Amino acid sequence: MVPFDNTTVTPRTDVLLVARDPRSRLLAFYLHQIYPPDKASYCLGSLSCQTHALRIGFDPKRPPRFAQFVELVSRRAEERGGDVCFVEHHLCSQVSGCSFGARVYSTTVLKLEEMPLWYADFAAHAGIGPSELDGDQWRPYTNQPCFYSPKGGSCLAWDAWPRTTRTPGKNHSGSGSISVGGVSWLVTAAHLSKHDPVHATGASVLVTQYYGNVSSATSQLVAALYHDDYRLLGYRSPSSTEDY
Repeated sequence: MVPFDNTTVTPRTDVLLVARDPRSRLLAFYLHQIYPPDKASYCLGSLSCQTHALRIGFDPKRPPRFAQFVELVSRRAEERGGDVCFVEHHLCSQVSGCSFGARVYSTTVLKLEEMPLWYADFAAHAGIGPSELDGDQWRPYTNQPCFYSPKGGSCLAWDAWPRTTRTPGKNHSGSGSISVGGVSWLVTAAHLSKHDPVHATGASVLVTQYYGNVSSATSQLVAALYHDDYRLLGYRSPSSTEDY
């Protein structure tokens, strides 16, 4: 047995890992913590942003544009041996905490971009349902009478959610590792219409606006910074030679 994130995992444990495309994840951090849209002076009044400025290396009076921000993060990571965790812990690779390794039975990756397809099954797996996830108690947090809706502002009836016979995602059953073993896909992002799961920044639908195309210098820096995430979580890397 091994403790992981205050939980003891064993060779019989099935781990569910919620993941997000590294490009939209980094953009969400920037739009939330560094430079919210239309709030150029945000950093001056935010202690957390000023802490990020110290660690990443920019003047809080003049926060960098996004491309410059990614360059700064990349440079800092290179100065610290290539590990972005040493720059700012919020920027750690999503798989950096997977120290449980071969000590678990399986790891299933649940992509945030595909949340409409696994949300109801995940809730059932966790033993929760509409009594916990629907209701006006969520309005102060999500601006709607439910925890999550793919439609934004309009909650979906509980019996209308897609269901599968098994947990959707990228699964490596029995291998005890998220880097090897059998992989099966139940859904792909192509099956979904473009949407952004509940998140104040809307970063998932702003990727092209901030990055340009996948061959841009900014995209390539993120591909290098989060090489392990792209390799293990089933996202296509901007450095991939395959056609998009």
